[in-house]
Amino acid sequence: GRRLGFVAVSTTSAADYVRDVGRTTGLVVRLARAGRVVSSTVHEPTHEPTRSGDVKIAGRKYRGRFADLSEAIGPATHVGMFQRESALQSSIADRRLLIGAILVGFLLLALLSSIVVVRALQTQIARFLEAARRLAHGDFSRPVPVEGSDEFAALGREFNDMSSQLASKIDEVSRRRHELEDTIRRVGEAFAAGLDREGIVNLAVRTAVDACEAEMGRALPIDRRRMRSATIGDTTPELEAALEAAERAAFEVDPAAGADWVETLEGPSEDETTEQRRPIRHSVDGVHALAAPLVARLGSGTAIEQVGVISIARTGRDFSESEYDMFTYLTGQAAVSIENVDLHETVRLQAVTDELTGLYNRNHFQDTLDSEIERSRRFGTDVGLVMLDIDDFKQVNDTFGHLQGDAVLVEVARVLRELSRDIDEPARYGGEELAVILPQTDLNGTELAAERMRSAIEELQISRMEGDGALRITASFGVAALPASAQDRASLIAEADAALYRAKRAGKNRVARGGPVAA
Repeated sequence: GRRLGFVAVSTTSAADYVRDVGRTTGLVVRLARAGRVVSSTVHEPTHEPTRSGDVKIAGRKYRGRFADLSEAIGPATHVGMFQRESALQSSIADRRLLIGAILVGFLLLALLSSIVVVRALQTQIARFLEAARRLAHGDFSRPVPVEGSDEFAALGREFNDMSSQLASKIDEVSRRRHELEDTIRRVGEAFAAGLDREGIVNLAVRTAVDACEAEMGRALPIDRRRMRSATIGDTTPELEAALEAAERAAFEVDPAAGADWVETLEGPSEDETTEQRRPIRHSVDGVHALAAPLVARLGSGTAIEQVGVISIARTGRDFSESEYDMFTYLTGQAAVSIENVDLHETVRLQAVTDELTGLYNRNHFQDTLDSEIERSRRFGTDVGLVMLDIDDFKQVNDTFGHLQGDAVLVEVARVLRELSRDIDEPARYGGEELAVILPQTDLNGTELAAERMRSAIEELQISRMEGDGALRITASFGVAALPASAQDRASLIAEADAALYRAKRAGKNRVARGGPVAA
């Protein structure tokens, strides 16, 4: 049949329901139906209207609310739970205290965390600060400790990388500074060695070895009067063999350069510049060498000569093109320096030398005599002086010509040079009158030296400039010594000159000695 409705039966009454819920929750429970309270856990009039929020129940203030019972059968049923306002306020106060305590605990935890973080930051910053101070003092030995993979660890690694790069840059700057100091020192040495043959060669070889990173270098002269030998670096048989082979190759005549060698032998024009030959490469059993012959215009400047060779060698690695060019430049500069030294010595010698005889001139004679007299007074030694005059020299010029007279002067000057010691100073005093300063020689010794010279001149046989036969000549000598014959330069010269003319008046071709100093 057709369903007419349903019957719901509950074994729990409204009073039992609110009592059980109230016992469970500890709150005042009210049950309402159709908008009216039908049961409550407190004694209150029934059929009170249902209202949520702040209400009075049995004369006391409560706070709560009603909610629907969705599964209730029949009219809408609402259940309300209320709590006394004083208990609620106490509960709120308790919760406020709890929340406050939680907030305080959180703040303390945050503060503690902040302290820990700050300490950690301070530790890291202190490490960076200490590292920065070490860097400021040039200590790159200890990097910043790096732990973990956080931002500070990344910063530490970057800091260490920067420190390493800075150390490399400082090392590079230091190396460059040492190179600059060495260059400045060598420039100073170059100035000091500008007129020193040995210094020039040593500087050239040492600079070539350093600049080209060679293991050994040396300079060998052809004429030791023009150039000095030098060796830089440790010698080994292998290096010496390579150097010798390169040096031999440097002096081999290349057919392509044959014209240059002929020009060297014959002498170029005076206004032509000296062109250096390019260095020669040579290798022997893995040892590589460079050798450059030094070509210089020497003497009066009309002849170009081979003065020597500079060579360098090293094991393993051949010399690069830049090193080859550097070696070419250095050897060329060495040759120019040797030219300058020779020119300076030539000019200096010309300034103090008589052009015809090659003896010192009168100015140099005067300066040397002053120096020897000063040394004599300081050390208590003697100084002898020889003055000589060629007998009848005017007659030679008048009879045979001035060229013959010049030849006579040259031969007499040669005799004086040959019979003089290294410390003696022969000079052309003027015209046909010559002189010899004899340091550390008394009057007797000076007289003996003059006699040897007189005898050698008497034995000379000078070839005639025109025609056959030989010319015989003689010379007269006057000698004096300090302090036996004089007390100063003027009186010493005057006494020797007076003795010379006494020899002339006595018949020529003899030696006369000066008298003693007047008491």
